[in-house]
Amino acid sequence: MKELLKKFFEELGLFVNFENPIEPDVEVKEGEKVIGEMNDMEKGLYTFIQVQCKKHDGLVDSFQRAHELINKEEIEKVLLKHEKIHCIISLANEIMWTSISSRLEIFEKVSIRKGFKVVETCEEDGSSGYGMTLYIIG
Repeated sequence: MKELLKKFFEELGLFVNFENPIEPDVEVKEGEKVIGEMNDMEKGLYTFIQVQCKKHDGLVDSFQRAHELINKEEIEKVLLKHEKIHCIISLANEIMWTSISSRLEIFEKVSIRKGFKVVETCEEDGSSGYGMTLYIIG
């Protein structure tokens, strides 16, 4: 599945780093229960999401600069890239969480922590990037 997913993203002109994943920086917190670990595909998707989020932040800066210059053509280009990144992040996020929840049979609120640990959590976690806490409704 990982190879198929990698090929899919490459066909879209995107690179997913499955070999050197970016690890979450938030440690497992007191009261959180470790229920599993991410597999290689999920780690690659997590990394991909983190990289795309950084690109998103750069586009926001580009949009602000273009808007200040009132450059309509540049604004339209940035808006299209911005929309594409949102769609790509959403797609990768859905695939990652679907894989995690299906594989681990999770029916609780979960987050990703350092060491690619999947934990049940009771609190919000906005520090680890887009989509790193999931509310599974079952």
